[in-house]
Amino acid sequence: MMLALRILVSGLLLTLLFYFTDTAELKAVLLQLSPGYLVLACTIILLTIPAFAWRWSRLSIALGISLPFGRAVQATTHAYFFNQVLISTVAGDAYRIVHLRKRDIPLTDALASVLSDRLVGLAGLMALVVIGQPVLF
Repeated sequence: MMLALRILVSGLLLTLLFYFTDTAELKAVLLQLSPGYLVLACTIILLTIPAFAWRWSRLSIALGISLPFGRAVQATTHAYFFNQVLISTVAGDAYRIVHLRKRDIPLTDALASVLSDRLVGLAGLMALVVIGQPVLF
């Protein structure tokens, strides 16, 4: 039953996506893309998923939550999907919390795990801004 629901929702989302997409404009934009930059962008995205999953896994372990790297990669990949498809990045965080809750992790621990990952990510971004600011200006 759950598989049928997933297939139905996926089909509905794809149908809506193609219905509201101007395929001629999409084709024109895709033909203008540099293949090298497209491969570079995809490579960067594919490398960030395991990096973010590793960070989340390590933070979770430090909080006393057993989160194996493989499960973290799986949840992070799904969270990326929800962040892209739904309106905000909160959907991906909600998915990661639900993922931990399905493994019988208490809600407060799941929230702490995802929130600490967000805060460490924000701190890293702020460090990059501080370091990069003199270079850019």
